Amino acid sequence: MLSASVGYNITLFLHLVAVVAAFGPLLVMGRLYASDPAGAARIYLRVSLPALILTWVFGMGVVGSSGSGEDKIAMSDTWIMLSLLAWLAMVAVAFAVILPAMKSSGEAARSKLMAGLGSSHLLMVVAVALMVFKPGS
Repeated sequence: MLSASVGYNITLFLHLVAVVAAFGPLLVMGRLYASDPAGAARIYLRVSLPALILTWVFGMGVVGSSGSGEDKIAMSDTWIMLSLLAWLAMVAVAFAVILPAMKSSGEAARSKLMAGLGSSHLLMVVAVALMVFKPGS
């Protein structure tokens, strides 16, 4: 267990709040998009996407403030590198799939949006599993 400093705890708290803000709306985005596409796009652009970026910012803060010695989290830790790859994939899905689908209409756009949301959900589960089980550490 990490010997937690106040800075570490605050940064970890902000990281977790950003994760909830990024992914909470995504869990209901399909239903929201069906009833109010413009409202869904606003929530995605104003809440989920900025929170996804803040997830990375605060995650890097958690790594940087993790202390020293044996319990220090290193950027070279396997679970950190794989989590960063999962985050990069989430950002790629957001910009390459979800945003273009939200700017379009019709059944093809809806299918693309659902595929992007499903991919984001899967990547989120992978990232959480990596951070809980910490393979390679």
